[in-house]
Amino acid sequence: MGGKCFKAVKGGGTPESPEQELKIPLRDIQLATQNFSQNYIGTGMTSSVYKCLLHDRVVAVKRMNIMVGYSYLKGEKRYIRFDFVFVVDAKALREFQHPKIVKFVGFCQEGNERLIVSEYVKGKNLHQCLHGNPNVVPYITWKQRFQIAVDIAEGIQYLHQQGVIHRRLRSTNVLLDQNLTARIADYGFREIRETYTQSRICDRGPISGALEYLCPQYMTLGIAGKNSDVYAYGIVLLELLSGKDALGLIYWVSDRLKEGRYLDICDPRIISEIDDQIFKVAVDIAMQCTAANLGDRPEISDVVVALGACRNVVG
Repeated sequence: MGGKCFKAVKGGGTPESPEQELKIPLRDIQLATQNFSQNYIGTGMTSSVYKCLLHDRVVAVKRMNIMVGYSYLKGEKRYIRFDFVFVVDAKALREFQHPKIVKFVGFCQEGNERLIVSEYVKGKNLHQCLHGNPNVVPYITWKQRFQIAVDIAEGIQYLHQQGVIHRRLRSTNVLLDQNLTARIADYGFREIRETYTQSRICDRGPISGALEYLCPQYMTLGIAGKNSDVYAYGIVLLELLSGKDALGLIYWVSDRLKEGRYLDICDPRIISEIDDQIFKVAVDIAMQCTAANLGDRPEISDVVVALGACRNVVG
């Protein structure tokens, strides 16, 4: 969509953005979170999330972890730093309006701090609801799972219509509100990997996201497109259908499909609720989305249409 990228800041510089009103001062966020010590609501490998009242509005603040470490290549020790950059104009992000995406509020890039501020969605993420402690997360019925699949597809369709590739779609980035409506978060930016040798940048890899959700082309070439989002969507759909974690899921499902054992894929918690034929259609959609050849994957708009055709049967 032709938006200007915001480059990662090093050494306390200033982001290349004319949208000054979207830049939230670090001191304001530090005050709102009491220096990142209050209302901590979640964490992941690359970020921590805080709920706070900022400028008279309840928001979620995602604090990106700029991770550092070392790797060895042909006996040479290399320093690795993970950072992130915006790939879409922040002003454009703020103007996005869709019921299936989380509203972008603003950002902060000061020194080593990378902060994304978005509306606060009260509820759990999809990963927590599918894989968390059943005593503390809501049970998601077959009908609700199917609607969540539709919600996610519609959210990704909207982003693609705006010219945005998500790059990081996974079940932890799908938030479920109190009505279990799915809202997509973490769009509009990507992580970067910078490898240094003796303080010199020698390699830059653009890959962003959890590996189990990345299609082969993104893994090998580092080039993201609509089809890589479709692949990640297929993995999330398989999570919804099977109740299993994404790691190794595509291989587990493929083994069962070779013998035509569709129902063995179904999450035992919902198997008494499903319509067998609709379940098979949903599995087939997921497998088309995760086709190894990117040319064999459908457009997300085709997925929306296919799921919509099944919705009346599901109820």
